[in-house]
Amino acid sequence: IRLFGVPDYEYADVTLDQRGGLNCSLVKVVPMQDNGQRAQADQQADPSAWYELEGQAVLDSLVNDLSSRGHSSLTLNEDGSISIQPEEVGERTLRRRFSDFPKKAGWRKLAQVLEQDGLRADVRDGGIVVSW
Repeated sequence: IRLFGVPDYEYADVTLDQRGGLNCSLVKVVPMQDNGQRAQADQQADPSAWYELEGQAVLDSLVNDLSSRGHSSLTLNEDGSISIQPEEVGERTLRRRFSDFPKKAGWRKLAQVLEQDGLRADVRDGGIVVSW
């Protein structure tokens, strides 16, 4: 959707997720550079872009899988790894790892994005605890 009167943004990407939630992401149009450094820098600077490009698909799949196994949370660690904490076993790190997980400075913004997607997010010192 084309936007007017919203500084720094030209469009809004509006989607309806599987849970019936309406999501609206603001989009800024920037010239593309040959080496891709700008795109990677923008992704690191904007946790919502990271979530849309990499995080959302993986987390949706993990939440569905873990929920069916009786889990209700996971931890996104600072190094990009994902941990679950079964009560009887202790913490276990999953094989999946995010290669471009946002830096600590963007975790609060990422938590807001996760909450807009229907998840609960608690920012802690070593990562973000995501629950559903």
